[in-house]
Amino acid sequence: MKENRGVGILIIRDGKILLGHRCEGWANDTWTMPGGKLDKNESPEEGAKREVKEEIGLEINDLELTSVNEDMIKDKMFKTFIFKPNVIEGKMQAKELKEIDKWKWFELNKLPRPMYPPSQKAIRQYLKVNK
Repeated sequence: MKENRGVGILIIRDGKILLGHRCEGWANDTWTMPGGKLDKNESPEEGAKREVKEEIGLEINDLELTSVNEDMIKDKMFKTFIFKPNVIEGKMQAKELKEIDKWKWFELNKLPRPMYPPSQKAIRQYLKVNK
């Protein structure tokens, strides 16, 4: 089975996490963190920076790898690298409105429902280690 590679990014400020509301595809109406599939020959770090820039217009740096997850999504195996940037610059703006119609900050202990399962898993893992 071909392994697909992707990234998820935990953007956390002042005890809140940034999540987007999905408005297309099979995961429609779920909340997710920024992220997506890696391009061919793209490193996970490069992909994380690109995805955040494309989705919300922010520049991220000093990336901390918090976990590497494997999830079966729609009969495909995904290996997802989860990063938390320690440097976040720029002005946030929703840039891919056909996929994510809005971005909101949520308390880490009051996450919205329903959550996109891989994002929920990554956030739970992060919270388990960073209580």
